[in-house]
Amino acid sequence: MPKKLTRKDLPQGEDNSQLESEMDQRDQFHKLRVLKESEGGKELISLTIVTIINTMRHLAVSDKDPLSATLKANLDLLDLLNGAKENEDHANELITEALS
Repeated sequence: MPKKLTRKDLPQGEDNSQLESEMDQRDQFHKLRVLKESEGGKELISLTIVTIINTMRHLAVSDKDPLSATLKANLDLLDLLNGAKENEDHANELITEALS
């Protein structure tokens, strides 16, 4: 990975506004990456995904368009896959209780 250049590395006496703008944007991306990798950032992403899925679910059941039906079917499949471990664990508990 190349060295991270700073404003001190820019040529003196020249119009560096474009490079400074790109450095500012790079620094913003760095801050976003740090946020994404933090515990709070991971929680924010998780909550945003849940909100998006809930919004899509609402749209899928409120519209009679064939595309909405496809969306609903895919969301149902996603729920099934995401809940597979919990459902398997619950089934194992029921089997264990029944055999006790």
